[in-house]
Amino acid sequence: MGTVPLKALPFCLLATLAPSTLFAESRREIGTVVTTQGHVSIVAPSGAAQTLERRGSVHEGDVVVVEEDGFVSFRMLDNAHLSLGPSTEFAFASYRHDGRPATKDSVVLTLKRGCFRARVGASGTGKRDDYRVETPVASIQVEGSFHGASLVDGRLYTATWDGATVVSNALGSLNLGKYGDYEFSRTLPGEAPTGLSALLPDAACEAPKSLDGQIPQRGTYRIENDEDEG
Repeated sequence: MGTVPLKALPFCLLATLAPSTLFAESRREIGTVVTTQGHVSIVAPSGAAQTLERRGSVHEGDVVVVEEDGFVSFRMLDNAHLSLGPSTEFAFASYRHDGRPATKDSVVLTLKRGCFRARVGASGTGKRDDYRVETPVASIQVEGSFHGASLVDGRLYTATWDGATVVSNALGSLNLGKYGDYEFSRTLPGEAPTGLSALLPDAACEAPKSLDGQIPQRGTYRIENDEDEG
């Protein structure tokens, strides 16, 4: 028996198929939740929101909202690890990785408020890769690094513990890590990025003590107990 063209199907049958088959939203899964605590939700481009739980998925275009009591960490499809701290809103605008070193990867993330820490995976390590984090006051270009940023009352603080980043806006740019003189930076609204000798305490993005050993800490990057049962 041959395949019946869609146009030959009765309208009532098309209407039955439409929600689940014909017009189902197809979005790329780009990461999995390793651990979560407190209230964390995820908002799809359609506006649909749901609570984000351990082993849940994040898709391209999603926005993750972490409440004041929350914390969440992800393993991304390119084996990157990303942690979002309390009172954070973070968007996955684009995450294009095909697993081929010769082709260009493109990752565009947006820190709208709050803080994050990340260990870059395969994306962001190639010379042609475009890996950046956008914020309201500056853009962070990333090259194979362990880095983080906090947006505190409109002030952007960044840290580059390994590798290199470039923080830039219309007023200037600053190289951090292996290509610069600083590991930390501050960018105020209407000003160029400036180097800092240390990251200020209110700009830290620390996990709750109950998650020690499960999320990455400065100086080490280890995910434990993410494959256990429960």
